[in-house]
Amino acid sequence: MAVKCGDAVDAITLLCPPGRETGEVYHGGMLRRCVLLAASLILAGACGGSSDPAPTPVATPPDGAIELRYDGGSLRVELAVTPEERARGLSNRASLAADAGMLFVYESAHQPSFWMKDTLIPLDLIWIDANKRVEGVTPNVQPEPGVADGALRGYSPETPVLYVLELNAGAAARFGIVPGSQLAFDVPPS
Repeated sequence: MAVKCGDAVDAITLLCPPGRETGEVYHGGMLRRCVLLAASLILAGACGGSSDPAPTPVATPPDGAIELRYDGGSLRVELAVTPEERARGLSNRASLAADAGMLFVYESAHQPSFWMKDTLIPLDLIWIDANKRVEGVTPNVQPEPGVADGALRGYSPETPVLYVLELNAGAAARFGIVPGSQLAFDVPPS
């Protein structure tokens, strides 16, 4: 089956999200896979003189990240929507890009409880209501290596929230995200 140039570019865009200046998007073998994919499509002649229009931008990047805007800037945040994704969270991550985070999305507002089980990096927890307004910030939550599950500290918001944002420790203050801050983001339908 022949591959059209537009399809080839769409495949590269879908499988290889645009990198940041720091190159943090490409972990492990992802860069190698992207280079091999691009090379194989070029060798196959997929883009030879095609007049296909430019590909349509993908609303949700393939890594599940979305743009979250705050007064003064934006972040690229991964989504944790399913119970499995929320349970895994940022566990076992050795690092998190300075402009990245994870947004936990719930079906209804409540007071979720978070812990640092298997979390390797200190985090800020940002509690967000259904109107995408910051209700509270729990800053600089530290990992608790070697602590038994039953002895791990729990963290919860003071009021019901629909979203929780995890950022690197100190990021909320650095970005000026404080109680009362209005955030803007769109969660794609599941």
